[in-house]
Amino acid sequence: MDWKYIVYISVLALLFAIVFLGKDKQYDWTVTLAHQDRNPYGTYALNELLPSVFINQKTEHCYKTFYELKDSLKQNQNVFLPATHFNPDKSDTRAMFQFVNGGGVIFISANYINDPIADTLSLTTNDYFFDGISAALDRNDTTTLQLVNPELDTTQLFFYKHANVHTYFLHADTSQKKTALAEATVIAKNKGGQPVALKINHGKGYFIFNCTPIIFTNIYLLNQQNHVLASSLLSYLPQKMIYWSEFYQLGRMEAATPLRFILSTEPLRWAYYISVVSILIFIIFETKRRQRIIPIVMPLRNTTLGFVSTIGNLYYERSDHKGIALKKILFFFESLRSRHNFSEPLHSPHYVQSLSLKTGVNQRIAQNLVDIIIRISGKESIDKRELEELNKSIQEFWSK
Repeated sequence: MDWKYIVYISVLALLFAIVFLGKDKQYDWTVTLAHQDRNPYGTYALNELLPSVFINQKTEHCYKTFYELKDSLKQNQNVFLPATHFNPDKSDTRAMFQFVNGGGVIFISANYINDPIADTLSLTTNDYFFDGISAALDRNDTTTLQLVNPELDTTQLFFYKHANVHTYFLHADTSQKKTALAEATVIAKNKGGQPVALKINHGKGYFIFNCTPIIFTNIYLLNQQNHVLASSLLSYLPQKMIYWSEFYQLGRMEAATPLRFILSTEPLRWAYYISVVSILIFIIFETKRRQRIIPIVMPLRNTTLGFVSTIGNLYYERSDHKGIALKKILFFFESLRSRHNFSEPLHSPHYVQSLSLKTGVNQRIAQNLVDIIIRISGKESIDKRELEELNKSIQEFWSK
């Protein structure tokens, strides 16, 4: 890899670090109600508060509808469903009533609670921005909420921005409708005395409705004593495991890409983008055509002559003339067999005549070579002169 690409990528990463670390902290003011969100309208602080309210109880987070969640629930467990607009379908609503009727508890915190659950419980949320003159006369930027239960401190006021807690329940008494529901219990009210939190019994369990989910967000939970209101509302839940579903606010996030965590965290998201862009730049530069070096292929060396020379020198240095002569004789007979298909025994009475006819060499030359071979083969040792005589005879034979 060329060093210039490493330099390009390093400079790019350094520039990003300078820009990212040098800019002011930016907050996202979107109302997410997400338990991992540390922005003002996330619920990270609430998620951290739960262990102090529900001691030794586990909180399970998911992104499922209640209908999908029901098979994972035990009848005495809690379900927390925060959203700005709570829009369950009929299957969700039926599953909720079955769960509560069996002894479960569901806490629904939403500005607007829509049909079919609102219609079944005769529950209506209203917005005092649309109440006419009474709302128009209230010009204060701050409003208050307070608890109603006499067992709690009903005199303490909790302060919120007027524009963020503007919904309330229009009818708290569900007994006005001929249903099997018991009378609703008001838990908290706003500055005008309208209920903002209700407890509605159903079968062995009960619903808790709250129309100001903003009180559970980071910006308000960490402001003054507002955590007391949030913990007081949550204390109506029994000391059991809590299933916290964020489907009704965020949708089915857990079914998204496996890179969801990286893409949802800004530093990791930018690091991922820079890595991808850097790889693409590297690929673009590397795909340019280059003149490849053609390697020089050396031909295979013929080492046969070198081997023969080495072996010959070895015998010559040892003065083993008889050994060299025998190998030359064996090589001569092998050549006759391979070239002329002649393998008649040397001591045959017609050997010389057959050799001459087979090879076309003069019978005198053939007889001379055969005589030398027989004489050398019969001796225990020969001298240099006899070896040279044998070699000269073989060369003469092949030359003819």
